[in-house]
Amino acid sequence: MLYGVDPYLPPFLAMDRAMRESLAHEAGGTVHFFSESLDSQRIALERLEPELVALLAKKYDALRISVVVAVSRTALDFFERHGEQLWPGARVVYVGFLGYEFKPSALPPGASAVVSILDAAGTIDIARRMQPG
Repeated sequence: MLYGVDPYLPPFLAMDRAMRESLAHEAGGTVHFFSESLDSQRIALERLEPELVALLAKKYDALRISVVVAVSRTALDFFERHGEQLWPGARVVYVGFLGYEFKPSALPPGASAVVSILDAAGTIDIARRMQPG
């Protein structure tokens, strides 16, 4: 899991837990699950990117990573820039929460995507109709 933002926000914790449970249940063999956060909403990634890439390269040098789940556009962009160096041959699955901005042509070759449309106006409208007072 490569998070572009804070992975401890409730929706990301729920997604992480669900993925771990699903993989543990469905996988035929052992699955090793790693998480990394770019934390790009709070920290200027461009300032630290060379050192971060060096650290991740050292950390994953002896491991064969098969799939990287890029959570957010920032994580997908990071994977596009450094994925082949850090995780050679790994496939990428992009997970995004603003599906209406998503263009499948923007994905790297061989990538998959799971997007969710965030419709705040529609959610508020339904809430008002259900609780008009």
